[in-house]
Order: sequence, then structure tokens, then C-alpha cells
Amino acid sequence: MYTDRDGQGERSGCLTGEPNLPDVFYHTVSSIHLFADTICTLAGSPTETPIPTPPSATPQPTITPSVTPTTTVSALPTAILTPAPTPRCYLLTLRRQGEGSAPAPTPTQSEGCPAGHYAAGESIVVQAAPAEGWFVAGWQGVEGGDSAAQITLTMPTQPTTVTVIYAQPDPESWTILIYAVADNNLERYMGLKSPGMLSRLHQADAQPNVQVGIWYDGRDSGDSTQYTLNALGQWSGPRDLGEREMDDPQTLTAFLRWGYAELPATHYYLAILDHANGVLGVGEDLTSDVSGLAYLTPEELRQAVEAGKQGNPLDIVQIDGCSFGLLEDASIFDGLADYMIASPNTGWGVFAYDAYRQLVGQAPNPPSVVAERVAAEYARQVADYGVPYTISVFDLANYAPLHQALDKLGNALVSYLQVDQVVRTQALREIRNQVQLYDAGDYLITPNDSYVDLPGLAAALQDHPDSAVAAAAAEVLNASAPFVLSTHHSSAPVPFYSVDRAETITVDVSRSRGLAIYYPYSSRVEPGAYTRYVDDQLFYWATVDWGWRAFLDQSLPAQLPSDPIPDEDRLISMPGVEPRAWRLYLPVVQE
Repeated sequence: MYTDRDGQGERSGCLTGEPNLPDVFYHTVSSIHLFADTICTLAGSPTETPIPTPPSATPQPTITPSVTPTTTVSALPTAILTPAPTPRCYLLTLRRQGEGSAPAPTPTQSEGCPAGHYAAGESIVVQAAPAEGWFVAGWQGVEGGDSAAQITLTMPTQPTTVTVIYAQPDPESWTILIYAVADNNLERYMGLKSPGMLSRLHQADAQPNVQVGIWYDGRDSGDSTQYTLNALGQWSGPRDLGEREMDDPQTLTAFLRWGYAELPATHYYLAILDHANGVLGVGEDLTSDVSGLAYLTPEELRQAVEAGKQGNPLDIVQIDGCSFGLLEDASIFDGLADYMIASPNTGWGVFAYDAYRQLVGQAPNPPSVVAERVAAEYARQVADYGVPYTISVFDLANYAPLHQALDKLGNALVSYLQVDQVVRTQALREIRNQVQLYDAGDYLITPNDSYVDLPGLAAALQDHPDSAVAAAAAEVLNASAPFVLSTHHSSAPVPFYSVDRAETITVDVSRSRGLAIYYPYSSRVEPGAYTRYVDDQLFYWATVDWGWRAFLDQSLPAQLPSDPIPDEDRLISMPGVEPRAWRLYLPVVQE
């Protein structure tokens, strides 16, 4: 016979491990005889003397003893029973703060231990259950505790107390959702290695009422990961996501649904980080397409956010990339978000979300105030590097009046050009070139760039000799004032390198009013984008039957006799950045 102890050995990590085989002890002893202490041998047939009967007593019967033979008792071989070693058990105390049930462990104990006690190395799943209207804000007493409702811990070699913290969303609580697309040359600036964004967030302290959820995709295949940073400053991750195609709208939709489900708050701030271009899209994923043509188009971006929200609020959306401050880009989030942060000109990859997180948590922190704080901090950090920049905050509640006013201006311009189109088209071009232009892909600002400052253009046209054009332009100018909630800009000289020379050129954004519109010099400038725009393939929800699209469709000839040849072949790049003419782009600042 033997006894065994069904136990488990140490486990590796929080979720999985290899158990040791049970310890089994065999102790066998043979030919062991146990004898009776006393053996009575009765010989012959003895007779007992009768017991005298007392006088007056009733006679007793005579007792005659029976004869018992001699007997020897021998035991069978028997195993010596050795008790299984008792495991060293440690108490796990589970507590809660706030409204909800006490955390429930699985299993409830290690084998051989009392209830609530566990052997060192035991893997324990702990499930929280907040009351209605409450959520899991975090865990105390467990390494890597995040705001998930279920955690897995490995029992240490000491008594342990784990506390789940239930909380109600604060009236101004925030969740920042960061969709970080670094599957390109931006990995160093977003990743876990210093000075990357993830490394800075990993070191962040507690920030009451602000939690962060991140989906990050690096340069390699199969390196998509998930991270969270709760209000207590507890960092969780990486959680392996395999290889997510960040250019796929379903990935963005899944990210948003995860964020709303796992990180509840009163307010939500979505940031999409990557190369961008206003009429093309954002989210370049080189694993999906090494040529750089895999990204979220404007239509896909709108569809993904709409499907991901599922009726939840989206207070702020930030496109942290280049040239996404167009009115057409704002139309992507019309009806989906309240405020938008974007740059109408070149953006810079500072990715200062550690600083933004702190600003979000500062009271008072309603969405409009938070958006303006973030834009101002971006401007401050970029200015420290001495590079030119623009950054704006749009109040999307005022999008519709501005869109309608531009519809009127476009129709008025179409009518104006019915007479002597060549002369009047050239006159409009001269006005166009006098207002602020924005870079559309090569870091310089030239007449060939397709993005024009909309308030500046409206201001230049409000004194136009055609009264209908002037009146419509004044309406656009008035409508743009409440739409552009705030804007920052600065000009600066920047070194550029062409194929045959190096030069320093000042990028002038001094006339910026913070909002751009698509208005190319001619239909020959990047004809693919122009054709898709006027055919309602890029922003169809905003451009169908829109006067501004009609103006571009009918009034931009491919080439006028007086036009210079478009400077399409000039190869210019920032130091260390490949030329990306009419592609998605985002330069970075280097320490």
C-alpha cells in the first residue's frame, strides 16, 4: 500500500506553468509477525470446585469451563503508512473597496490546504464583480494589477492581501485611447525603448481620473501588443495581439470596442498616431504593404469610428500626423466626435502623451479645455526644437454651418466663372497664392501644394467685385470663427537636402488661421487624388452635391497657357527622412 500527495510545483509567470509530478513514498516491510501478549494453554479436563451456596440464597448453577486449544496468531505482511508531507500553505485575503462583490478566487484553495490558503506557486484566477454603475478602477497587492475585471496571480511564499478597487466614473473621468501605428520608421519614437512614447508612459505616476489604453504595432511581423495604464499609475502589458493590420478599419473598430468595454469613463479621447495626409488617410502599415500604400482612407476611418463607438461618447479625436487639418478631414468625425486636434501643415512626431495625460487630469477638465491644453502643449514641445509647426482645435458642433457656407461660396464661384473662364480662373489663382498655403507632402510650401487656408481665402474673397462671391465669402469667414476653437503656429528655417545640394529654407506659416481646404493649383497636380475627390470617392458624405466640389470639378483645367510646369519631380526630404511626395508622412524631432 502507498499514499501519494497530489500537489503542484512552482509556476512560471502569471498565467501558465509546468506542474511537478506528485511526490509518492513507498515503504514496504515483509514477514513481520505480531504475537498475542498472553496465550493460555489449558491441559486436560479440569473441574471447578462448586461455589458454596450461602444459607438462605438461591442455589447457583455449577459453571464448568470449556477446554480452549493453544493458538498462535501471525500477521500478514503490512505496509507502514507514512503521511504525505503537508504543503506549506499561505493565506490569500481578498478585499474590496467600493460597491461590488468580494473578489472570487478559482480554485478556492490548494489541495491539502485549508479554505483560502494556497501553496506557493499556485495559479489563482480572481474575478471581480462591481455593482451596477461601478467599475474596476484597479487592484492593489498584485504586480501588474490593471483595471480588468479578472486577473491571474501566482501565490507567493508569504500571506498575501489583494484588494480590488471599485469606483464610479467621476463626473470628469477620462479614458485616452491611443492607436499607435509604428509599423514603419516611427517605431523608435513610439516604442518601449527610450525615448519612445511607451517608455515614458510606462514610467508615469498616478493621475487621478485618467486611464490609458493602447494598441501598438511595431515594425516587425507579429508584434502587435496591448497596454493599459490606470489612474493609480499601474502599467499592464504587453499583451500579445499577434499581428494586427492597423490599416484595416476592423482593427480600429475592435480597438474602440475594447476601450469602451474595459476602460469605462465619462469622457473619451482617441488619438491616432502615424504618417498621414489630408486627402489620402492615416495609418501606414508596412507589414500589410511594404510600398506604403496600406492605410486607412477617409471613408474607412469614418466607418471604423462609427462602428466602434456603438453610441458611446467620443469627446476628442486627434490625428497625430501631417496635414490632417482640412475641413474635409473634420467631416470624417462630424456627428461622431465633439472636438478634433490636427495640424493643417506638417506634423511632428513628439508623441507627448505622458504630458497630455497629466493635462487631461487637471481640473477643471471639460473636453474643450482638455483639447486646447493638449494643442498648446504640442506647440510648446515642438517649439523647443526650433521647427515650423501648426496645430489647431476644431469645434465639430460648428461644422455644419461652415460646410453649408462653403457650399454657397462654391456655387457662387461656379457662376462667376461662367464668363471668360480662363481670365477669371487665373485671377482666382492669384488670390489663392496670396493666402497661406500648406504642405501636401514634401515638407516645403510652394504654389503646387494643394491645401489652402480656408479662413484666409474667405477673407481675401470678401472684397471680391462679384457681390455673390463676396457675400458667400463673408459667410464662410464668419462661420469659421467658432469652428476653429484655437490655433498655434510658428515659422522656422529648416535644412533640406535635394539630390544635388543642401539648403536651408524658411517654412513660412505666419498667415495661418488654422484650417485648410483642398484647392489644388490645377487638376494636373496629383491627378489621382483630384479625380477621386471630384468623383466623390474620398469624402462622399460631405462632397455629394456640394458647391465646393462642383467648383473644383468645373473650374480647374489641367493646364492654362500661362501655367508654369508643375515641380513634380523635385526630390526633397528632411534629414534622415525618405522623400514621400504625395504619400502619408510625419517627420520626427530628434534629441
